[in-house]
Amino acid sequence: AAGWLASLALTLAPLADCAALSPPTKKLNKLSTPLPLAVCRDGLKLPTRDANAAQALIDATHTCRALADDWQRHDADRPRLRVAAGNLLFALKHHWRAAFAVARARDLADLDAAWAPPPDDASTFGEAPKDGHLLLDRAAPLLHKYRDVVDAIAGDPLRLDNVWDTYKPFFDGKDLIATLDVPKGPTVGKLLAAQRDFQLQFPDADADRCKAHLADRLAALAADAPACKPKKRRT
Repeated sequence: AAGWLASLALTLAPLADCAALSPPTKKLNKLSTPLPLAVCRDGLKLPTRDANAAQALIDATHTCRALADDWQRHDADRPRLRVAAGNLLFALKHHWRAAFAVARARDLADLDAAWAPPPDDASTFGEAPKDGHLLLDRAAPLLHKYRDVVDAIAGDPLRLDNVWDTYKPFFDGKDLIATLDVPKGPTVGKLLAAQRDFQLQFPDADADRCKAHLADRLAALAADAPACKPKKRRT
């Protein structure tokens, strides 16, 4: 299933910066929708799940590209990259490999040095197209870069494949409200997100260390927004 979605996303990727405007409604003057999503949903009549998945693959291109670039650096911050990669997998789930395939293909298409020049007698319309002759020796560094980051995510050292199913948070929302006196509302969601980032960054940390981190995070949130301050205990 991911194969046809990746092909669809690649086909629609040139439209990534365009939007479709829906007719005005009583509440909104105009409703803007990413054009690839509109093509999938309104033109191709795909199920909402598939249309959203294709748009997500296109949207993930920049993140996949950044992860691939950062991973090959010798001074890469591996814990930080584990957080970024983990959050990408939580968003895309089993489509994450397809997202890297889309990003790789888009980068490869833009790598002029990796393509043989078109024949002199090639008929063109507008800009001369590539003739499909890929020079593997010139494309190899880019292909290896994406292979390495995908292998690192799926296996050693990051081991993040299926993290959306295997992740077990130390605390749920009720735990945070009870143990940290977190006020009900958006603060709980922010702390749950901070907890996930912490556990991605420090997979061997225990619950006490995580709780201390979340207490520090709550204090930082309270300093920025008084509504985030811990509730006062009744005496």
